[in-house]
Amino acid sequence: MTGLGFQEVLSYILTNKNNLFRRMNMDEGDVVEIENVVSSNWCVFRNWMLPGLMEFLSRNKHREYPQLIFEIGDVVVLDEKAETKTRDMRMISAAVCGNNVAYEYISSVLDALLSSIGTGYSLAKKKHQSFIPGRVADIRSGNGSLGMIGEIQPSVLNAWGIEKPVVAFEVNLERLNALSRRSK
Repeated sequence: MTGLGFQEVLSYILTNKNNLFRRMNMDEGDVVEIENVVSSNWCVFRNWMLPGLMEFLSRNKHREYPQLIFEIGDVVVLDEKAETKTRDMRMISAAVCGNNVAYEYISSVLDALLSSIGTGYSLAKKKHQSFIPGRVADIRSGNGSLGMIGEIQPSVLNAWGIEKPVVAFEVNLERLNALSRRSK
């Protein structure tokens, strides 16, 4: 990603439901919550990474555009089969914010990334509340989904106070690694 001109950012694995759901125009879903929280700002574990990138962009509106950022990190999801009833998943998420960015821009970045590691993929229609209808897709490879890609909904941009378009993708690196091992 750095070779494509992106800057790596690091965000906290702890967040809050407002950032994960309301600001992202999502219905509230299942997340791993912390008992006896000290701060309502850090009360749940993130179950996806894009809200952290949106928060970063909202706090850096004074910086030069376009802004190209990515993060590789863990999310925590519920898993009834696991001893702790949770499971960590390694993800990569990328976002571009600027005057002239659109779906085509981020799809070319995704293509460069997946091509560089030799992973074939396809895009399939998808609906997601954080993205503009018709400007979002499921990233598919093998028999399953690797993640999603699209152009962020204006209501989400407004909720974060971001004044320029944002395009983004999020890919499950564990599924990507499993596909790479199977193809060898």
